Amino acid sequence: MSSCRSRLRCFSANTRSCLAGALAVMVWAPVAVASPVAGGADSTAMGGVTRASLRSSASVLTDPAVLALTPRYELQASGGLGPDSLLGLKAYALDSSTGPIALGIGYEYDHSVPATSNSDLPGWLAVDDDLSNESVKTVFGGGLGTSFGDRRLGLGLGFSWLNSATRFGGDTSWFQGNVSVAGRIGPDEALVVALVADNLLSPANTETPLTFGGGATWRPIEQVALATQVDVVTGTFDGPPQVGFGLGLEGLIAESVALRGGFKRDLDRLSDLATMGIGVYSDQMSLDYAAELVVGHAGQIPPGWDDGKLRQQHTLSLTLKL
Repeated sequence: MSSCRSRLRCFSANTRSCLAGALAVMVWAPVAVASPVAGGADSTAMGGVTRASLRSSASVLTDPAVLALTPRYELQASGGLGPDSLLGLKAYALDSSTGPIALGIGYEYDHSVPATSNSDLPGWLAVDDDLSNESVKTVFGGGLGTSFGDRRLGLGLGFSWLNSATRFGGDTSWFQGNVSVAGRIGPDEALVVALVADNLLSPANTETPLTFGGGATWRPIEQVALATQVDVVTGTFDGPPQVGFGLGLEGLIAESVALRGGFKRDLDRLSDLATMGIGVYSDQMSLDYAAELVVGHAGQIPPGWDDGKLRQQHTLSLTLKL
């Protein structure tokens, strides 16, 4: 982070480049990406579904109510590589092993250098000027959940600190929070449903606008799970709400291998993505891999994404179950 800030101070000395870059950013990125996409490779491979999952560590940030619905004690670390020189790191820790109270913390970090297109440059700007908008995004937060009725009903509170530093946009930090409710229906994990109101502390923030989300995970048998999630993003009340969603399927084979697949519309990245992955697990740990393949766009195509090439993001996660 300190290296990024030093670069930002250096860039500010070049007024002409900053003004050009600011105009370019408005053209290229009408919807800002506020934070890394939550979740390790296990949930990423299932369409990024985390809000109603009893097995996703990322729930500590996205829906703390589900933490208290089942006893577990987990540590998860993930690394990701992707388009635009993306380097992502994520770590989560949670404890709901005893009593009705569950706690968790999470850390997410993305560093990227979004591509630019000469055809989008202002006419008075030289095509060889460097306008790559180097970006660093960080989230650090935690969640508290409590359960009732033999872990059938859960309530949760979440709180996060976010930081966004870009070459032309400066360095900004803010706080956000969420409230959530989740329920477990039927035996074990047969059906889990959840609702959450997210980004409550600064609901008009253009980067993390007020969002209402919900999800469900149906596990008819232990070896099969179907998960879905819908998020309604209100924006800053200047336009109609936008809807993002995810859908995922998991099948367990050979008692220690999980195959996963899904689809999601990611409004932050203005893209529709097909997801897939595999996991190898035991009672003590799991190693998971996920790939995301861009298959379409929900809005304006980001520069460098319309060249006809396959653009994939890869995530690898290690989870310890203590």
